[in-house]
Amino acid sequence: MTEQKTFNWDDEIEKDDQFVTLEEGDYDFTVVNFERGLQDKTEKLPQCNKAIMTLKVGDATITENFPMCESMEWKMSGFFRAIGMKKHGEKVKMDWQGSIGKKGRCHVKKTQGTKNNGAYFNNIDKYYDYVATKLAAGDDTWS
Repeated sequence: MTEQKTFNWDDEIEKDDQFVTLEEGDYDFTVVNFERGLQDKTEKLPQCNKAIMTLKVGDATITENFPMCESMEWKMSGFFRAIGMKKHGEKVKMDWQGSIGKKGRCHVKKTQGTKNNGAYFNNIDKYYDYVATKLAAGDDTWS
């Protein structure tokens, strides 16, 4: 975790909300942080481990949760394919820590939340395969 300044009770503050809402579209991203978490049991998900990934997407920072259960395997696979750590159809050991610094491409949508007066937030709707992204850029090598 990044070292942060702490405040005393009588300190002054000045920074306002630093949240950046992106326009819907395709963006490059860089993985900047990984944390281990625990997914609470919901109607659709069991209690399980989850990877909490921080991605730098354009001018925004997006936190993505990856519940580590069978029904979310597609999302984890998409993420690892997007950063070039997995190819379509192959098994791969998830190396969350090793993903830091990796780059990929995704599609971002604006989603209206149910909290904060219905404010909009950035939501990664889709990850693009690393190979397809490189081919579209004219690079046919796998690195």
